[in-house]
Amino acid sequence: MRADGASFSVLVSPSASRWGQSTAPIVQNAIGAFAQREGIPSLDVLPAFKKAGDGVFLDYDHLQP
Repeated sequence: MRADGASFSVLVSPSASRWGQSTAPIVQNAIGAFAQREGIPSLDVLPAFKKAGDGVFLDYDHLQP
């Protein structure tokens, strides 16, 4: 992959089911920890989504345009 000039990174995107939950985002945290241990660049968008508010999701799995 690197020889061909490609790179790999992980985008952690929550489902709408994470909305309004006061518990820790266990799955998102586990993915982020794994990526960090393996040296894989990652971005967890849950904090930005929460900041943007309730209108982020169109339905359970799909984001607004």
